[in-house]
Amino acid sequence: MDKKALYILLRKYLNHDCDEHERNLVDEWLEMLHDDQIFISYTSENLHTIHNRIWTKIQAETQMEQEEAISKKSTKFGKLIKISKWLAAASIIGICVVTTFVLLKKTHNTVNSFSSIIPQSGFTKETNTTDKSLRIMLEDSSVIVLEPGTTVNYPIHFRPSLREVYLEGEAFFDISKNAKRPFFIYHNNLITHVIGTSFIINTKKTNKNAEISVITGRVEVSENNKLVNAQKNPKGTGVVLTPNQKVVYAEDTRTFVASIVEKPIPVKSKTAETFLFDNENIGKVLASISNTYAIEIVVENENTNNCTFTGNITNQDLYQKLDVICKSVNAIYEVKGTKILIKGTGCE
Repeated sequence: MDKKALYILLRKYLNHDCDEHERNLVDEWLEMLHDDQIFISYTSENLHTIHNRIWTKIQAETQMEQEEAISKKSTKFGKLIKISKWLAAASIIGICVVTTFVLLKKTHNTVNSFSSIIPQSGFTKETNTTDKSLRIMLEDSSVIVLEPGTTVNYPIHFRPSLREVYLEGEAFFDISKNAKRPFFIYHNNLITHVIGTSFIINTKKTNKNAEISVITGRVEVSENNKLVNAQKNPKGTGVVLTPNQKVVYAEDTRTFVASIVEKPIPVKSKTAETFLFDNENIGKVLASISNTYAIEIVVENENTNNCTFTGNITNQDLYQKLDVICKSVNAIYEVKGTKILIKGTGCE
């Protein structure tokens, strides 16, 4: 396997297109990097870094083993050189990679069912058959709360380099943070990738839509290439969500629409913040709200920042706060995607 073939295999692994043999091999490579002083999680953003580090590691181990073999006594048939297990396995996989891509090229229109991608061994299937929420704790202390009628498939033991579960229905997730083992949830035609966060996934929409809402942390939602043809959907590039944001994925049109959740909650919950203002500049008032809810608030007319506000809006929710503020300065607000736009004539 040359360096380019290694990159292709790592890209397949990242896109979850590897077979079991290939995945186990990459898992071993990633496990080697755990011994480094600085280890980074395997994501699309650092693919090139991981690629270079694995390649360097393979070359170093191979060179060391060759030198050890050469130093040993030669047999009458010549010197026996011990080949690194990483390079030997890589050579085998190199052939598999080429074969796989040829097959994919011939069958690129094939679409698998969701049930066909769920592993048959090493996984536990749990279905909430009650009329109440069902709480499940995984081996890494992550928590999944299943709503009635929801099914989740999860491994008895997570793999060294990543954590994966398969969801059908609606569930709340509270994922324990582990940068070395990113967490993936497969649902409908989507993959939700997280490191450590809490969020809600709902795949029970009657119109085949899926909705993901983030409470804390950061998640990346993208299409699952095993279930859809990514080449035929330039729109299906995915979206990154932060607290109080949600995305609705329409299965029929394969589009992502990101927006703000219906009921945003304060992100900074350790200390209750007081929203009591006395002749305070509107710009500072809006900045305080924006920081608390982690939502960008944009003022269309800069003169609005010259206005002042007096009042106590501590006990109101986000939209009630904005209603009170806007009425006091003759303005209105609109939700534009994941931002809030304030419109008004402003003050001199």
